[in-house]
Amino acid sequence: MEVCIARIKGKEVMLKLDGQLVFIDGQIEHIRGLTDEIMHDFAAELAAVPFEEHPGYEARLNARRAAFLAKLLGMAASEESQDVVTRLLDSVHYDVLVFLGEVDADA
Repeated sequence: MEVCIARIKGKEVMLKLDGQLVFIDGQIEHIRGLTDEIMHDFAAELAAVPFEEHPGYEARLNARRAAFLAKLLGMAASEESQDVVTRLLDSVHYDVLVFLGEVDADA
């Protein structure tokens, strides 16, 4: 199963579970405890967000992605994998803050 966990500069970052192997953006990452059920639940959460042509749509997706990435961070089994997940979490969280007007996107 594969699902988009971030969108950075217009490019989708995909999380893929292939048996026991976890790939983030095509690279194997050391993530423990990720299951098909967790992936399906997350995909269902994203699918439950009603589509609309409005920046708020992507912000709602990113809020759900941020919550999932925080959970994934707790499953990261190596410092390198923690760094990858943290970078993605920072990115989607920042995008939500920009939408909410908490930070200036041009800064």
